[in-house]
Amino acid sequence: MLCWILAVSMPIYAGALYLSYQTTAHRLEADAERGADELAGRLAAGLDAVIRPIEGGIRTVAHQLEEIDPPRSEYPRRIRGILAAWPEVYGSTIAVEAADAPATDVGAFAPYFFRRGDDVEYADLALDSYAYRELPWFRRAADSGRPVWSLPYFDAGGGETWMITYSTPFYRRHATAGRGLAGVVTADLALDWVRHTAARATLGPVGMGWLTSPPTERTFVATIGATAQRLAAFDGTLDEAAIRDAGEAMLARKTTFGMLPNDVVARPAYLAVRKLQTLDWRLMLVLPRAELLAEAHTLLERQLFLGAIGFVLLVAAIWLVAAGIARPIHALANAVGAVNDDDADLQLPDAPRSDEIGVLTEALRRMRSSLQRHIQLRAESLAERARMEQELAIAAGIQQSMLPRRDAAADLPAAVEVAAALRPAKQVGGDLYDYFTTGDGNVFFAIGDVSDKGIPAALFMARMSALLRVLGATDESPDRLLAEINTRLVDGNDACMFVTLGCGVLDRRWSLGRARLGDRLDREGSRGRQRHLARDSDVGDRHRARRARSRQRRVGRRIVRGEVIAARDDRADDDRG
Repeated sequence: MLCWILAVSMPIYAGALYLSYQTTAHRLEADAERGADELAGRLAAGLDAVIRPIEGGIRTVAHQLEEIDPPRSEYPRRIRGILAAWPEVYGSTIAVEAADAPATDVGAFAPYFFRRGDDVEYADLALDSYAYRELPWFRRAADSGRPVWSLPYFDAGGGETWMITYSTPFYRRHATAGRGLAGVVTADLALDWVRHTAARATLGPVGMGWLTSPPTERTFVATIGATAQRLAAFDGTLDEAAIRDAGEAMLARKTTFGMLPNDVVARPAYLAVRKLQTLDWRLMLVLPRAELLAEAHTLLERQLFLGAIGFVLLVAAIWLVAAGIARPIHALANAVGAVNDDDADLQLPDAPRSDEIGVLTEALRRMRSSLQRHIQLRAESLAERARMEQELAIAAGIQQSMLPRRDAAADLPAAVEVAAALRPAKQVGGDLYDYFTTGDGNVFFAIGDVSDKGIPAALFMARMSALLRVLGATDESPDRLLAEINTRLVDGNDACMFVTLGCGVLDRRWSLGRARLGDRLDREGSRGRQRHLARDSDVGDRHRARRARSRQRRVGRRIVRGEVIAARDDRADDDRG
C-alpha cells in the first residue's frame, strides 16, 4: 500500500514542484523582458529628448534660409545662434552648393563654428583641401533631399574630433530653372558627449548595456552606467562584437528580447535590443539569467530539500518493482523490435513463467512459428510469380517474332503500302496478321482472332500462323487455302477452339481475290465510300467444320490505284467505341 501511495503522490508532488518553478521562472523572465524594454525605452527617450529639439532647430534654420534667402554675410550669425541655443551641439555650418551660388558670390562657402573648451572657434570648410561637397555629411543630404544623420567620422580640417552630423538641405527658387539645392545646414554632436551621456545613464540592479552606432567597419560603442564594473564580475572575456552581431540578428527577425547564443557568453544571459528613433543607433542590454532567476532558484532549492527523502523512497520502490517486471518486458520488446520482413526469428527467453509475462512469451512463440511459415510461403509465391512473368515475357517476344517485321514491307511491290498494328489484351493472345509475296508475285494478306485469350489462344495462334506461311506460299486460291487450313485445324482440336480469319490475294493487276472468314474486310474508295466484300464464318471448330466449309466464299473485286483495303477484327470496334 505504501508503494502505491508513493507511486501516486510523488509524481503529483514532482509535477507541482516543476510547475511552481516554471511559473516563477516565466514570471521573472516576463518581468525582466518588461524591465529591459522599460530601461531601453527610458534611456532612448533621454537621448531623444536632447536630440529631437536639435533636429527641429536645424530644420527651422533651413526653412528660414529658403524663405528669407539672407546674404552669406548673415550665415555666421545664424550658426552662432545654433551653438548658443543648444549647448550639446559641438559645431555647425551652413555649406552652400557652389553651382547654385549667385553671380555676385564667389564659389564654395562654408563657415564652420565649433566649441574648443569654453571658446567658440572658426574654420573655413570651403578650402580645396577640405572639399566638403564630396563628404558624406553633405552628399547624403544633398542627394536624398531630406535630413539625415551621418555615421561616426573624424572631422579632419574642421572640428578635429570624432563626431556625428545631422544635415538638412535647403533650396532656392530660380526664375528659369525652378527649385534647386542651395546648401546644407548641419549640427555636429561629438562622440565624447555621446559617451558621457551614456555613462551617466542609470542601469537597473541587474545587467549591462551598450549604445552602438549602426554596424560599419568603424562602429562606435559607448558603455551605459556601471557596465564596466559589472562586466568584470560577470565575464571579463565577453565579446562585445559578438553581442552586437546577435542584436543585429534579433532586429532582423523583428524581436527585441531573447537568449544569447551559448558561443557568445560563458553563462546564460538574455539580450534586450532597441533602436533609437533619432540617431538610428542601437541600445543593447545583457541580463545574466542566474541573477534574474535567483528568487526562483531559492524557492526551488527549498522545495527540493523538503522532497528529497520522499524522492529517494520513490526511486527505491520503483527499482524493486522494475527488477521483477521491467527486465523481461524489455527483453520481449527488443526481440519484437528486431523482427523484419525477411527474418521472424524471435529470441525469446526459455525460462517458463506462470504470470502474465509467461503468457505473453508463449503467445509470441506461437506468433513466431506462424510468421516463419507466412514468410516462407510468401517467398515461394513471389518466386513462382517472377518465373511466370519471365516465361510470359519470353512467350510474348516469340509471338511477336511470328508477325511480319517492320522491314517486311520492303519485299512487296513498290506500289503496295502496308500498315499494321496488333495490341493483345494480355501479354500473349490470339490476334494475328500476316502478309508476304507469293511465288507468282502476288501479295497474300490475312488477319485473324483466336477464340479465348492468354496462353491457349497464343498456342492456337502460333499453329494458325505456321499454316498460313506454309500453305499460303503454294499459290492456292484463298477459298481453297482456308478449306485446307480448316481441315487441319479440326484434327486434334479437342478444346473446340476456333479462329475468325479473313485473307486475300492482291494480284499484280490490282484485283482482289478473297475468301472471307469472320472479319470485316472493307474497301474504301477515293471518295470515302465503304462496302463489305464478304460475310463471316469460323475456322477450327470441329462441330462447325462442315457448316463453315459450306459458308466459305470466294469473291473478286477490281481496285484502282489509290484505294485502301482496311481489315480489322471485332475488338478493334470495341476499343474504338
